[in-house]
Amino acid sequence: MSGRPSDVHKASTPLDQTISAARPAILGLIGFGSVTSILSLVPSLYMLNVFDRVMTSRNITTLIMLTAIALFLVLIGAIVERMRATVSLRVGAWGDEKVSPALLAAVQDVALRSGRRVDVQALRDLDSFREFWTGTGLQTLVRAAWSPLFVIVLFFLHPLFGYIAILGLLVVLALTIANNHATHKPLGKAAAASRKATAWMSATIRNIEVMHAMGMRPAFRKLWQKDHKEALFWQNDSSDKSAAYVVASSFFQSALGLCVLALGIYLAIQGEISAGAAFVSRILFGQAVGPLTGLIGQLKGYTTSRISYDNLQHIFRSAVDDSERIVLPIPDGALSMHGVMLELPETKQIILRNVNLVIEPGDTVAMVGPSGSGKSTLARAMVGILPPAMGEIRLDGAELKHWQVDQLGKYLGYVPQDVELIPGTIAQNIARFGSRDDEATIAAAKFVGAHDLILRLSGGYNTAIDIDGRGLSGGQRQRIALARAAYGNPALVVLDEPNSNLDAAGEQMLLQAIKRFKAQGTTVVIVTHKAQILAAVDKIIYVNGGGISHFGSRDEVMSHIAGAKLPPPPAAIGSK
Repeated sequence: MSGRPSDVHKASTPLDQTISAARPAILGLIGFGSVTSILSLVPSLYMLNVFDRVMTSRNITTLIMLTAIALFLVLIGAIVERMRATVSLRVGAWGDEKVSPALLAAVQDVALRSGRRVDVQALRDLDSFREFWTGTGLQTLVRAAWSPLFVIVLFFLHPLFGYIAILGLLVVLALTIANNHATHKPLGKAAAASRKATAWMSATIRNIEVMHAMGMRPAFRKLWQKDHKEALFWQNDSSDKSAAYVVASSFFQSALGLCVLALGIYLAIQGEISAGAAFVSRILFGQAVGPLTGLIGQLKGYTTSRISYDNLQHIFRSAVDDSERIVLPIPDGALSMHGVMLELPETKQIILRNVNLVIEPGDTVAMVGPSGSGKSTLARAMVGILPPAMGEIRLDGAELKHWQVDQLGKYLGYVPQDVELIPGTIAQNIARFGSRDDEATIAAAKFVGAHDLILRLSGGYNTAIDIDGRGLSGGQRQRIALARAAYGNPALVVLDEPNSNLDAAGEQMLLQAIKRFKAQGTTVVIVTHKAQILAAVDKIIYVNGGGISHFGSRDEVMSHIAGAKLPPPPAAIGSK
């Protein structure tokens, strides 16, 4: 949309590329539509010749020949229309196949970087755009484009017919433009309100348990109902305004049609035209003006498709395309930050400033600090979830933004503070929904001590996980998420409060996993509030006051921030 900063950059988007590639097929659809529009003259010409030639000559042979020709042309029209419908469906399916994967990737990127949840509405926008241009919308435009042909034929019958047809076209065109002007803003406001209502509905479904437990359901119903009612109001407002123009257009078309018929009969009585021409003129007038009247009915679909197009382009241009980035070597796990400033994408609130640190490959680092100091924000930045507003974050010397996202993810392990498991089986979650590798999946579970826990579940590794991991305890979800983080021997693992729901046995398994990570040279960063985890780390990052106040060896940092008695060193921890 105009006015959006991100739209200044007009690079070709996947939608542009698909439209460009589909041009030959679109031209084919226009050609098919043109053929059917031209062949719609057949009934009128057939009637004209039957009235003017057969009825006067009473020649049965002529009647048979005219009928045979007309039937042949009607058959051709039916075949072409069938081909048009088939090609239209194929083009729509092909376009969706080309655009939807790129759209999903763009939606994921926009949701990650801006915090905006546009997933469901973006797919609806794609459907709206595709359905209009591969459905009746394009066909109506083609038929309207051929209206001048019928006007020319009317001029051949009698100039007065042509003038009335031009008057009808001008009136209907003026009503169409006025209708578009009157309904454009209401349709835009209806779309915006509908998006907000959809967002409330999604939030309600995602958080239904919390809302039910704390009596929040009525409040959310009111919030949804407010935006839903607003969407209905603007939709009704648009429909009310459009209805007036539709009725006016229909009235003028019918009234002028009757005038054409009356004029035709009068001219036939005066002997200026034949009786056949008098009746055919009414049919041709309807074919000349009717498509423009149909445009009014399609106007809402066109406006919606235009809004959808703008929204899709905005999403594509807001996303980062990393497909052209070079594939970098497998990293060793060296992580560095230089002059990094982090802010929340939704509010632009600055959380951390001037972050500088260097973590060597194989380091085991704890991140500690008061609640709300920005530890989780820094952890998200380390794995590329939150790009820095200033400064640079590098993995093995390459900025995170220079890595291909999908490639980088293979070398990272991450357990967020709020564990998110995806609907599917436990095995699929651990294997990150990639190609099935039972050996690697079980190895990752054993690595973090989750293998026996999983086997005790009713379905073992094939246990189905519901949305948000319902059916599993918080500790079980956390240990499965830890196994997912360990899958594929990542170079860097970032764990945000990985023991918040673990019992004593689970914490021992976590400590053993940290030792195993260290033994294989994996860089580990752990956000924690629990002192016993510090026994397994080499270094500590202390986050406080909007930045990193201390970073160094475990003993050195602990002596600065607390002077407290340290937990026993890693060697003192028993092994299993």
